[in-house]
Amino acid sequence: MAEGRMSERGVWNAKIKKRLIDLRATVLKPDGSEHSLGEIARHVSAATEDPVSRQLVSKWFNPALNNLPTEWQLPHVAAFFAVAKEFFTDDEAHRTIMKEIADVIALRNVTKYLNDEDTQVLRRDLGDFTPEQAKKMLAAVQQIKAESDAADSARDSRAKAVPLPAFRPPRRES
Repeated sequence: MAEGRMSERGVWNAKIKKRLIDLRATVLKPDGSEHSLGEIARHVSAATEDPVSRQLVSKWFNPALNNLPTEWQLPHVAAFFAVAKEFFTDDEAHRTIMKEIADVIALRNVTKYLNDEDTQVLRRDLGDFTPEQAKKMLAAVQQIKAESDAADSARDSRAKAVPLPAFRPPRRES
């Protein structure tokens, strides 16, 4: 019986480890880089009022090691990445949050194609995107893209219906 509990605990530890690693890889700084281990360590240290070293945090995010944050530290890691603490322990919450993160990432990818002025206006109006804003903006962008694709398709079909005459250079008279 104890072996069954240990294997179940091992499965949960593996899930938590994978979710930690995925979270750091997907929740990025505004410049697109990952948060440093030092930043995470400083946040957790300040929040728990216990020293947490960069080396310890490194072990949390190393897939080859079994080290995990304690039950006291884990909610502060979640807070650092702005996700609910249930992200690590509840499969449904994990799916929902990962979907929201994917929406934010997609929206940020779209803003890469805007010029600086448009990006500044968008960020001024929205700030950094909340999951709900990202969902709405992504839906709007997808709608615009679908309409644009439909217009392109209609234009292409009209262009195919009227063939252009073959080009012939003018004859030279000698």
